[in-house]
Amino acid sequence: MKYLKKKGVSPLIAAVLLIAFTMAVAAILTAWIATFTQEHKDRSEAFDEKITCAYSNIEVDRDYAKWDETNKIFYSFVSNTGVDAITLTKVESWVNNDKQLPIMLNSSNLALTSIDKNGYLEIYVNLSKAFSAGGSKLTKIKFISECDPVFDTITEPQGSWNSFVWVDSPETRLANA
Repeated sequence: MKYLKKKGVSPLIAAVLLIAFTMAVAAILTAWIATFTQEHKDRSEAFDEKITCAYSNIEVDRDYAKWDETNKIFYSFVSNTGVDAITLTKVESWVNNDKQLPIMLNSSNLALTSIDKNGYLEIYVNLSKAFSAGGSKLTKIKFISECDPVFDTITEPQGSWNSFVWVDSPETRLANA
């Protein structure tokens, strides 16, 4: 019998190949784990926000709701009866029972629209844009928060809105000014 001369891979090259293979597998696993953890972190944050919003609530004080017919300014108190601070983001209004475009509240100054836990916000809202297309009677107003399902709507009382006269002063702040 004739012996064939077979050559194998040298131990040095085998070690280099083994290290390269290990590093490639480690790189793939690292990329996958980073993506996996980022996806779960994003989901977790979304669930945290939903949980926070589930325990949030706002209420418009119907007893102190007032309407300045001349200047088209609505005034009331909005209370936070939830467990965390909440921010009002927009106001929707109905003029002569027709829904108007929403008014986005001024988000550059959160002091105007943020309500602490168990706190309230005295709010003046200029609705003159809602009356620009015509109409003469505010029939409903809805305050909407940053949490999607958290809002409160107030409808015109049977005897009409309580009235007041808007006085522009430095202490008085419009929510959408």
